[in-house]
Amino acid sequence: MADPDPQLWSLVSGSVLDDPARAEEAAGRDDGHPAVEPARRRVLAAGDPAAVERLCLLATERPGLAAWCDEHALRPQRDTVYAAYLLLRGDLPRYEALDPAGHLLRGAFADVSPAVRRRLIAAMSAAHLDAATVATGPDRAAAARLLWEMPVTEAVAAVRSFGDWRPPGPAAAAVFDRLAAADPDVMARAAAEVPALPAGFAELALSGDGTRLAGLQYGPRKGVFEPAITEWDIDTGRALSHYAVPYDPDDPGRARPGRRRDGPRLLVHAGDTIIAVDPHGIGGYAGGHRRTLDPRGDYRSVARLGDGFAALRSDGLVVLGTATRITARHRQRGGHFVRLAAAPDGAHLAILAHEQLIVLDGHGREVQHRGPADLAPPELVGVGLMGVAFHAADGLAVLLSAATRERPPERLPAVIVWLRLTAGRLHREGVSRHRGMDIDVLDGTGLLALHSRNRRVVGVVDPRRPAAPPPHAEHLAGARVTAAAGRVAADRAGALTVRPTPGPHLLNRPMRDVGPGDVTRLAAAVTAGAGTPAVRAAMALLHACTLARLDTEISLGDLGVRPGDEDIALGGAHAPA
Repeated sequence: MADPDPQLWSLVSGSVLDDPARAEEAAGRDDGHPAVEPARRRVLAAGDPAAVERLCLLATERPGLAAWCDEHALRPQRDTVYAAYLLLRGDLPRYEALDPAGHLLRGAFADVSPAVRRRLIAAMSAAHLDAATVATGPDRAAAARLLWEMPVTEAVAAVRSFGDWRPPGPAAAAVFDRLAAADPDVMARAAAEVPALPAGFAELALSGDGTRLAGLQYGPRKGVFEPAITEWDIDTGRALSHYAVPYDPDDPGRARPGRRRDGPRLLVHAGDTIIAVDPHGIGGYAGGHRRTLDPRGDYRSVARLGDGFAALRSDGLVVLGTATRITARHRQRGGHFVRLAAAPDGAHLAILAHEQLIVLDGHGREVQHRGPADLAPPELVGVGLMGVAFHAADGLAVLLSAATRERPPERLPAVIVWLRLTAGRLHREGVSRHRGMDIDVLDGTGLLALHSRNRRVVGVVDPRRPAAPPPHAEHLAGARVTAAAGRVAADRAGALTVRPTPGPHLLNRPMRDVGPGDVTRLAAAVTAGAGTPAVRAAMALLHACTLARLDTEISLGDLGVRPGDEDIALGGAHAPA
């Protein structure tokens, strides 16, 4: 049995057993992990039909999980998905008895994920069923439209069922010709070789240009969960560097057996180096090695500052540094310093203490400070400062806890005070109500993320429309998030999503959901040599088909492109092309 990872091992102790997503993740394992049985009991007790449905579909490729589903008579509740479930398990007699005309399987194409749909097409082929005809009936035009609901690698396999038939219009026919000319074996390899994104992070950070992801993960060693920092190239999935914190029984950060050892935290990038705070101070991690930049500890907050960084200690010491050294130190008056934020242009810093907000210039010199009573509007009392973030070079958002002056007073979950920095002076522009314990900027998107105490997202705010939740941001809920240059990486329940999607991962999306902005990313990924030869061939095919589709839709005066998950980056005018 493989060593247990700490996140799933914690399920055994019950510390996160009440998290349905984590329980489902563990229940789906098929490797004898000790977290599996208590997690499966939790799933049974919860009785969530959607969770049962997902586990049943997963069981079609995991024998141990399938036996458990059979033992407890579990099956997908929706008949459409049940039909797909029977076919994926190879139970053709029961499938044919349930769905002799293929109507249920037709609905299953819309009800299952792209990954399951890909396996479903393969299972239909093995059962000598025509995927396009079963999914749409005898209407060839409807079957042709179905291809756009498939990833390009699936469409190449499905298009062969059309024979010489082509849809009307030269552009649509040309797309069919391209799909029919592609090698299905190469496309099958491409689907299997799309680089997997890492997951299961305690912390994560994107590089300033959004191309590299650094993650802190824990693995068991000598009874203690030991930390390691790894950096990946997002487009290729290739690990660029790895640093496992050396085991030292006398290390001040060493945990008790069965617990996590204190490791690096507060990760940010400074050029090609990862900056992190650990029990030995501030370290720079690059090329699998650690360089000590400041041996003092008790740093509470770190922010990227241009190609360098700024860090704040609890006693008010602010240090500015590069990847190789500390360049300046400034000490602030007061106490209980907790948070540091940097403006996107690096011209200002904001420091949050229990009783004051301090604004510094980019060299660490104080520009202005304000107390809670100066920040909050007069109708609020009992004000406490919780978080601060720059949403623009001259725009600050300060997160407060407060109550109204009403009798009895109403305690508000959280309040954001919107400030503008003009000529070194702060001016209040507005107030909005939210919930959260901390706030951070999603760099390059024009959006702000509100966090819980354990740094998971509980809300996303557009500064220009604070009362209206931004569209397409729901996949960030409950995730650990990092952002840079308009790219957002979110780790939730052990799964990592990146938006805008890297070129190779667009192969997993239905062709209809690949939009104009993705064309550029596909071309760049092919040019940069991202992925294996099969992946690059599939990306080139998807690029050509998307261009042809958009050209057809533009000529008809209707783009017809649905907004996808991608558009988390579309906070407004700040969205990348």
